[in-house]
Amino acid sequence: MIHTQFDKKIQVLKSDNGGEFVNKSMQEFFRENGLIHQTSCPNTPQQNGVAKRKNRKLLEMTRAMIFDAQVLTRFWPEAVATPAYLLNRLPSKTLNHKTPLQILATQTDLSPVQMLPPQVFGCSVFIHIPKANRTKHIKRGINATTQSLTVYM
Repeated sequence: MIHTQFDKKIQVLKSDNGGEFVNKSMQEFFRENGLIHQTSCPNTPQQNGVAKRKNRKLLEMTRAMIFDAQVLTRFWPEAVATPAYLLNRLPSKTLNHKTPLQILATQTDLSPVQMLPPQVFGCSVFIHIPKANRTKHIKRGINATTQSLTVYM
């Protein structure tokens, strides 16, 4: 996307030592495309904190969307594109309350369509189910609009 939509070339790819990037075919790909591949030190997950948190946020948003829309999990790849799109258009504290697209716009020209602000269209409310009461494939919350609730104040 960076190359095709923004006419920019990726120069360095940073990753952990996961097998998806540290293998013969990927090393060949990096070499053929003139990419520098940097890896974090082994057994130091703290060096991957930002990426891990961003990935967790993408997965949690995708999971919530799939469960709320009652979409089959086979559409996971398509569903994860939506939170990625939204996160690139939401302000970030680490970027001084600018969006990732605003920062990218300082490096390259963006089309006006890419700079449209996100629109609020409503949301569902979910009640959190504690980790001890669920398994990996169970929803992390239940939709509050479909449940009878007692509110204590």
